[in-house]
Order: sequence, then structure tokens, then C-alpha cells
Amino acid sequence: MNRFILRLAYGECAVFLWPVLLILGVYVLLVKEPFRFFDGTLALLACGLGTVLGFRIFWDGGGVRAFLFSRTFSPGRLFLVRWLFGLAIIFGVGIIMAGVFVTGLRQAVQTALFANGWFPTVRFSETQVLGTYVVAGLFSYHTTLLFVIRHRYLGVAKFKGTAFVLRGVVTTLMAILFIIAGIFCVVALGVDMTVQSGYARVAVPVLLLVFGLPTVLQSILVPICGIYCYKNQEVES
Repeated sequence: MNRFILRLAYGECAVFLWPVLLILGVYVLLVKEPFRFFDGTLALLACGLGTVLGFRIFWDGGGVRAFLFSRTFSPGRLFLVRWLFGLAIIFGVGIIMAGVFVTGLRQAVQTALFANGWFPTVRFSETQVLGTYVVAGLFSYHTTLLFVIRHRYLGVAKFKGTAFVLRGVVTTLMAILFIIAGIFCVVALGVDMTVQSGYARVAVPVLLLVFGLPTVLQSILVPICGIYCYKNQEVES
């Protein structure tokens, strides 16, 4: 059953996923400037990857949702397998990026095409940008996922008891996450300029606090909310 869910998840997002991965790969290999802790373009690409995964894997357009919820696996299992699939893509791409840096593949491309004088000095230090990639990817993935789940859950005609309370909690949580996402877009360039200017000792802790903490909280709360919504939402026949 897990294999079926995974195949379906991949089929839903593959058409949109591979172009994003291709652009991400080309950027990582060909950008001439060395990667530091924060890279604005890489953060935007990571956000694009997370958004594609969160939207496509869980959207279930047409009659797909009714078909899935009629299968023998539980709604909670359906959610968890798909959620883990998205996480595996994000972290898998991060591991591949780390390999590109550490094995010297990026160095070989840079020296062969551009005779880049930054290498081999910055070869291993470039791995620090993976923190930006992971935070941006997880943040956008969980934010998009929660929007999609909330949209489906609000399709319930009536709210009673716990469901009514949960609706208010989810709405408040989404408002907070939306504000944080806005802060990310506004502050990103400023943080990038700060790091580029040599003030990384100040910028890095601030970046971790402002974006790292919400990302960790999302990773805990979104699966809980998702499983609850999947178990209690009404599905069209």
C-alpha cells in the first residue's frame, strides 16, 4: 500500500518537480560567486520546490480524493506516507547538493568553464548554504501543505465541537505563518547583503531564530493537524 501511495504522489508532482530540480541543479553548478550561509536565489528555488511538493502531492483534484479515501489504507497513513515523501525529496536534494560540493563536482565545473579562482579554497565552506536550503524548503513545503489541507477541511458543511475549535486554531496558525512568510520575503535581501558585507556573526543567529524556530514548529504541528483533518474531513462520494 505504501508503494501505491508513493507512486501516486510522484505521479502527481513529477511534471512540475523536475523543471524546478533542473533549474536548481544548473544554478548550483554554474553560479560563479561562492555560496555563503545565505543565498537569496537558492532560497527562492528551495521555496519553489517546497511549494510544488506541498501543492501537488496533496491537492487531489477531480475524483482522486474520493478514490483514495475509498481504499483500504487509513486516512492517517495516506497523509503520513505522502508527507514523508515530500520530506524525502527535500532532504534528498539537499544530500545531493552536499555531494556536489564535497566531491568537487562544482569545483571541477567552475574551474573548467570559468577558471574560478575561489576554488579549492571555498570547496567545503560552501556547504554552509545547505542550512538556507533546508529551512526555506521545509518552510514553504509545510506552509503550502497547511493551506491545501485547510482548504479541503473547510469543505465540511458543518462544524461542531472539536472541529469548530480546530478551525479557529488552524486559521490563526495560518495567519501567523503567512505573516512570517511575508517577513521572509522582505528580510531576505537585507540578510543577504548583511552576510555579503561580512556581518555573518550577527545575521546568522538572527536568521536561525526568525526562520529556524518557526520551521521546527511547523514540522511538529503540521503532521498533527494534517492527520486530524484527514481523519475527520468529509469526502465527496
